[in-house]
Amino acid sequence: MAASAGHLMRGYSLSLVSPALLLACSLVQAEIHTWKDGTGKTHFSDKPAHGSLPIKPRDTNVVKTVTPFSRHENGADVKVSFTFYDATPTSRQTLLPTLLQASTITSNGRKFIGYTDWWLDWRYTTREQNGACGVEAVKTQVRITYTMPRLTRSPVIPRDVHETFNAFYARLLAHEEGHADHGIFAAREIESTLLQLPWQTRCAALQPMTQQAADSIIDKYKQKDKDYDRMTGHGKTQGAVL
Repeated sequence: MAASAGHLMRGYSLSLVSPALLLACSLVQAEIHTWKDGTGKTHFSDKPAHGSLPIKPRDTNVVKTVTPFSRHENGADVKVSFTFYDATPTSRQTLLPTLLQASTITSNGRKFIGYTDWWLDWRYTTREQNGACGVEAVKTQVRITYTMPRLTRSPVIPRDVHETFNAFYARLLAHEEGHADHGIFAAREIESTLLQLPWQTRCAALQPMTQQAADSIIDKYKQKDKDYDRMTGHGKTQGAVL
């Protein structure tokens, strides 16, 4: 039995901004709660649910990464982490420009509010039998990172700004979960696809086959991310509007 590995990365999902629409993955001042429903899907919300676990970042005025947590999704090991930057808007009218000014996310000279990416590592073992070699087992790990804003605890932030920000956060995070799901779906498909590859006369012949199959799946889900953003208007149809 031999072991091999692959390391694949999805690019990113940048949230877009327009005067009427703020598209981001944003975090509220209070705790974020995570839980898994009866179907196995993991959820995040600013409101606690039965059996949920809190994720509460410490106060800071600099970018901070919260300790990742792990879960398992039908064989895939999923690690989720959050990175935040802080903003102190003094009114609902200044919420959008303040978030843009505070944002640490830039691409092609433009600033963005939210960022989600997923990385996928995969490993497989082979088995030789009767002069042939095949994939015996596949293990995948998905690392999901959300980069998003949060409001500071400054007393100059009015209650209505907190309320607007909190309501917006829940809808945007729901949109971003769709991107994260693509990473998990890609991991599942890589596992099933590699296990179904035809056996070869030499184990070495499997390496390019597994890499090509995994690359094709990653490209497929990269396109799904683009299609998802286009169909939802980067979250607009899901209520991610300010």
